[in-house]
Amino acid sequence: MKQAGMALRFIMTMVLSCVLALLLGLWLDEQLHTSPIFVLGLLLYAIGGSLYMMIKKLGAL
Repeated sequence: MKQAGMALRFIMTMVLSCVLALLLGLWLDEQLHTSPIFVLGLLLYAIGGSLYMMIKKLGAL
């Protein structure tokens, strides 16, 4: 049960960070007229950060 809760937390963190990065990137690209630059950059940052935190947390176990 503990592993299921940890897996759900990792999934929710990844999904939430990607959705927020996508929304912020779309808004910034619309405001600055730079089509995919901010969306791609922020999504890569969100995915990379989430994976880093997951690996760091799993290494501590």
